[in-house]
Amino acid sequence: AGKAIEILDARGPDPTASLDARRSKGRAQRELGRLEASITGLEQAIAIAEAHPHAAGDLALLRFELARSLHAAGREPE
Repeated sequence: AGKAIEILDARGPDPTASLDARRSKGRAQRELGRLEASITGLEQAIAIAEAHPHAAGDLALLRFELARSLHAAGREPE
């Protein structure tokens, strides 16, 4: 997923192009037990999605994945 994010981000001016790959990477990191990396990456992706109103669907999915990662880490959403 990391390489996919690099490629998608390099393709052009739309930073939302890599949101699906970022969500997949965050989910994979959570499933591998890399909870802090998952949380950090998903928070970064959410910041990108929040800056682009056309990414509302991505934003909802990213928030869901973040909630799951926070729960797995024993943390509450802020």
